[in-house]
Amino acid sequence: PNRCCSLFRSQILSSMCRKTPKVQKTRCFTSFSMTLRGEIRFQRWRPHEKHHQDFSVPLRGSLEMTSYKKLAIAQATLNWYKNSVNTKVQQIEIGNIVVDVTRKNIKHMYFTIYPPNGRVRVSAPRRFDDEAIRKAVTSKLPWIKRQQAKFEGWEKLSPLEYVSGENHYFQGQRYLLNVIYHDGPPNVVIHNNATLDLFVRIGSDAELRERALIAWYRQQLKEIIPPLIAKWETIIGEDVAEWGVKRMKTRWGSCNIKARRIWLNLELIKKPGCCLEYIIVHEMVHLLERLHNDRFVTYMDEFMPQWRRCQDELNKGPLAYAHLGY
Repeated sequence: PNRCCSLFRSQILSSMCRKTPKVQKTRCFTSFSMTLRGEIRFQRWRPHEKHHQDFSVPLRGSLEMTSYKKLAIAQATLNWYKNSVNTKVQQIEIGNIVVDVTRKNIKHMYFTIYPPNGRVRVSAPRRFDDEAIRKAVTSKLPWIKRQQAKFEGWEKLSPLEYVSGENHYFQGQRYLLNVIYHDGPPNVVIHNNATLDLFVRIGSDAELRERALIAWYRQQLKEIIPPLIAKWETIIGEDVAEWGVKRMKTRWGSCNIKARRIWLNLELIKKPGCCLEYIIVHEMVHLLERLHNDRFVTYMDEFMPQWRRCQDELNKGPLAYAHLGY
């Protein structure tokens, strides 16, 4: 919430003051706060009586924030909070397809198909009624079924328990996990180019075994990334100020253009090398073009002509329970 005020302050002041001119002139509201007890409190200065008057408005949810701004910020923040938090998911059924519908303060309708089972989610403007959403989904049914059909032939992974005999992936190759308990620190060794020997301490549970393997994955990925970034900085002509690795649920990578910082998904270490290189190039091209428009595609074709093949390779293969795509 504190970050909300800083991010939306300029938009709030301009938009709210345009809509309510009286607010721009009113300076009697000196502060407001949202409390953990679920209410928004205002403090108003009464100049004729020379004292402050406190009053509160009930607010669902829990939030804590204090700021010294005008009523415009309070009203806009309250509206933003209600619109973002009180977002309900509704399910509608069209034929044999169940659709999760979320209404938001957006202008257009968006369709998303999630692996591994082809779950359909629709983000719709609040002004759309159920009938309008049904008509839109019906018109998209052929496209929805085509996207769902792509997932049918893909190999699906069961939830991992990090025990011997499980299949795990490293740089596009499948390995058989072999858990070895010992008295030393955790370690991973590739054996005979077919087995991942996972060394963990005696008594390690599934969480500790997972943590050990994830730490090894992270170390391997961080060793591969620097030379690739250096290579493509020369080709693209843009410098990356900072990069990092983290686990992401919906993206293979992201780029902060202003900070010139890119983040890469840890899951990329499980994919073939061309996939990691493609994501690095993709994020670095965003330093030249923010949007995925024709100019962006032209840059990708110029720097990495085979990027479409790498993209197809990235979005196929075994599916875990992360909703990833590019």
